[in-house]
Amino acid sequence: LNKISIFDTDDLVFDHDLASSNRSPDTTRLLDNVNKHKNLLMQCDYAFTSTEYIREVIIERFKIPCFICRNCLSAEQIKISERALSSKLGMKDGRINLGYFSGTHTHDRDFLEIENALLHIMSKYDYVDLYLGGIIDINPVFDQFGERIKKIPFVHWKKLPFEIIKVDINLAPLESGNIFSLGKSEIKYLEAGILEIPTIASPINAFKFAIHSGKNGYIAKDSDEWIRCLDQLITDEKKRKEIGRNARYHVSEYYNSYYRGKEITNIIKKLCASNEGVT
Repeated sequence: LNKISIFDTDDLVFDHDLASSNRSPDTTRLLDNVNKHKNLLMQCDYAFTSTEYIREVIIERFKIPCFICRNCLSAEQIKISERALSSKLGMKDGRINLGYFSGTHTHDRDFLEIENALLHIMSKYDYVDLYLGGIIDINPVFDQFGERIKKIPFVHWKKLPFEIIKVDINLAPLESGNIFSLGKSEIKYLEAGILEIPTIASPINAFKFAIHSGKNGYIAKDSDEWIRCLDQLITDEKKRKEIGRNARYHVSEYYNSYYRGKEITNIIKKLCASNEGVT
C-alpha cells in the first residue's frame, strides 16, 4: 500500500529474555504472546515507545529506528480528573492517606520495595492510613494496623480518579534489579499529578525525567529515602500542597494529548519526508 508502518509499545512485550524478567503470576501469559509481538515489530519500518530504555532495546536488538512518544492523559481523562478534584474540595478529617494503586499481580514485588518504610511510617504516625487499590497481596504483618489499611477493588479507568483523589500522597515504587521495571513509564505520576497529589517514585529514567525531586514530587532509591520523603510530606502540609500544585501544572501543560500529539505529528512528518512518495 506504499505506507509507513509503525510498531507502538508501552512495555517489554516483544523480547523473550527481557519479558521473562517480569517475575509475576502473569508472566506465563505474557510470554505466550511475545513471539507474536516480536514478529509484528520485525515487519514494521519504525517503532514508537514511551521510555528511553525500551527505545534502546528496540534499536540495539532489532536494528529498527525507534522514537520516544511519552505517555499522556487523554482529554477525557483530564475532564474526569477535574470532576474528581472538585469533589474533594473542603474535605479534611485530619488524617493523611497514602495510596498505592496496582492494576495486576505484576506489582506485588514492586510493593515490597516500600514495605519496611511503610511499616516504619505507620508505626510512627497513628494518623496515617494506607489505601491499596486494585489487585495486590501484602504481607500479613500489616494486619496490625487494622482498619487503617483500606482496600479499594480494581475499578474501570473512568472511576480511578475518584479513588486516587482519596489519598494525600501517591506511592510509585518499582522492583529494583528487575529489567522489566526499567521499561515502565511515568503514568502513575500523571494520574496523581493531575489531581494535585504529590508522588514519591522509584528512580527509573521515566520518573526521573518527569519528577524534579523536591519540586513536583520525590525520587527515592531506598528505604531510608522513602522514609525521609514520607516524613516531609506527612508533617509539612504546606510543602505537600505546593508539590501537588506543581505536579498538576506540569502534567496539565506537558502531558496532555494536544502537546504530546504535536510531538508525534512532527515525527511522522519527518518520517514521511525522508521516505519520498510514501504517506
